Amino acid sequence: MSMPSARTRHRFNAAARCAALLALLLGAPGLCWSAAAASAAAPAHAAAPAGVPAARVRATPPPRAAAAPAGVHLGPDYFVHGDHIDLPADVAGDALAAGNNVRGSGSVGGDLVVAAGNVEVSGKVAHTAYLAGGQIELDGHIDGNARLAGQLVQLAHGAQIAGGVTVAGRVVRVDGQVGSYLVVVGEAVRIDGHVGGNTIVIARELDLGPHALIDGSLRYERAEVLNLAHGAQVRGGMTQLPLASPDTAFGYGTILRLGGWLMLLGWLLVAALALGVWPQFTVSVSSTVRRRLGACVLLGAAVLIITPICAALLCLSVLGIPLALLMLFLYLLVVPLGYLSASMALGDWLLMRLRPQHVFQAASAWRLLTLTVILILLHLIRGMPIFGAVLRALVLVSGIGGLVLASSSHLRSPPLAPEVVMSDAPVTPSG
Repeated sequence: MSMPSARTRHRFNAAARCAALLALLLGAPGLCWSAAAASAAAPAHAAAPAGVPAARVRATPPPRAAAAPAGVHLGPDYFVHGDHIDLPADVAGDALAAGNNVRGSGSVGGDLVVAAGNVEVSGKVAHTAYLAGGQIELDGHIDGNARLAGQLVQLAHGAQIAGGVTVAGRVVRVDGQVGSYLVVVGEAVRIDGHVGGNTIVIARELDLGPHALIDGSLRYERAEVLNLAHGAQVRGGMTQLPLASPDTAFGYGTILRLGGWLMLLGWLLVAALALGVWPQFTVSVSSTVRRRLGACVLLGAAVLIITPICAALLCLSVLGIPLALLMLFLYLLVVPLGYLSASMALGDWLLMRLRPQHVFQAASAWRLLTLTVILILLHLIRGMPIFGAVLRALVLVSGIGGLVLASSSHLRSPPLAPEVVMSDAPVTPSG
């Protein structure tokens, strides 16, 4: 066989260099090192098995041992992540760890922050411990506070927390000592240790063991099962908290109440504008609602229900879309004005009982005053489950019907003569 030419050898060497560079980029040096170490440890002339050529025999590299997670020190702080982590014996500053299993039995001079599947802390933490995981066991000394969140959270008998403890978990056991307050939110909570301050528990099951000692008060909520063992002590007394709801807690309930009062203020401004600009028309609408209440209710209910249906049918055709938009605009205008019209009719009815001589004064301040009273009463009774809803619905439909009837009558009839305005001034006879 003839020897390869110089050009062929050059191309072969170039390909070898490219393969070596690619192996360097892909991390092959580690594999090459392992293979070299294995071949060095193997005999120089290993015998090939029977029937296998010697050129095909390769040394099998030994399995590589899993490297322990290497932490990083940044000044006094310590950072580490990995599968199984054992924190150092002494950390001058904060310690932050994340992994599958984290165990800390040393001393941490600052805060301890751990997020892992299983967390075990039996050392000492100078400041606050923040622990989150599936299963948390705290059996160490915490000079500050402890913030814990997990599926199963346990403060063992040897746990000593100088500050307060806040826990969120499905199953929570407190067997250690808490120097200050204790706040627990969970499914099943058992307290069988010493709590130096007040305790708040929100859980379905609350169990106080025989060694439970709470120097402050115990306030609990949603406890369907409450077990008090013989020997449990609560020196500050026990109180069951009412269930938080949107109407009692600050939040959406407060915003809705504030919005309701602002809407009431808007009603009063619109009413004052209507009484000042269209005084005779407001009298006509009010009298129509009071004289023809049944017809107003039926007509108002029909307008309230049928108008959206007609607008939806008109939208099926291109030519009907503008008419449907106009109908919806008038609908959105009539609905609030109808509610205000019926409220005005109730105010005039009240004014007739108190001061009948002022009913005929269309722009009287007394009408605005009685309307304000009616609007406030309707606003206050809105929270009544059945009566409030039915009354407000009747007011709405009757006002819509009265507004439609009064508007149609006003468009068909000629302008009325000015009404006689009655006043409180004495009448002087003539002649």
